[in-house]
Amino acid sequence: MRRDVATTLLARKNAWKAALLAGAIAWGTLSCAQGSHNDLNPDPGENLAEQHAADQDREREMRRSQCAAGKTRCNESCVDLQSDAFHCGGCGEVCAPPGICYHGQCSQGE
Repeated sequence: MRRDVATTLLARKNAWKAALLAGAIAWGTLSCAQGSHNDLNPDPGENLAEQHAADQDREREMRRSQCAAGKTRCNESCVDLQSDAFHCGGCGEVCAPPGICYHGQCSQGE
């Protein structure tokens, strides 16, 4: 008899966990569907021309923040960390005079 009670209590506890999980999933799904806006679901109050202009601005900004292959963005510039004496091996890593950076290592030119 005691084992039956324990089994029943365990089954109820698991049922509560399942119900809470289902409720959390349902709440999350509904909260995303109601009033959440992102690039895939533009704001219905914004006109299409404004949305398009905003998309173009984001795309321009993304392209501006990217550097060509072999270059890394340091502050506002794209630099070659393998040869730039002011960013030798990493942003802001300055080589002492004569300021020669070779393969990301400062050298004295010997």
